[in-house]
Amino acid sequence: MKKYLKSMAAASAFLLFLVWTARCLILMTFLTQYMMSSFKGMLFTAVHDGQFNLRPNNTAYLAVKDALLGWDPSYGSVYYYNPKIATNQWIFTRTVTKQIGNHHFAY
Repeated sequence: MKKYLKSMAAASAFLLFLVWTARCLILMTFLTQYMMSSFKGMLFTAVHDGQFNLRPNNTAYLAVKDALLGWDPSYGSVYYYNPKIATNQWIFTRTVTKQIGNHHFAY
């Protein structure tokens, strides 16, 4: 449970980072296009495999709350991926800052 919460908090912190950096119009435009391409090209596997449509459980709410309160177990990472199923070789060129469960967090 604790590892699962830690992983979800790290992913939440990553997503909050994207939201908080969208303060200027250029970044907002980039993020909008990035998210649209995520749904079209299945950039995030959570969209592709249907996890995106799951109803959040209590652990998900706790993870977001912890991330909002400043807990970032990923140490400011801007990418995360599962190296066992990642198919784009580019992601392996990123510097890994933390491994939590099956996921690598990187910048």
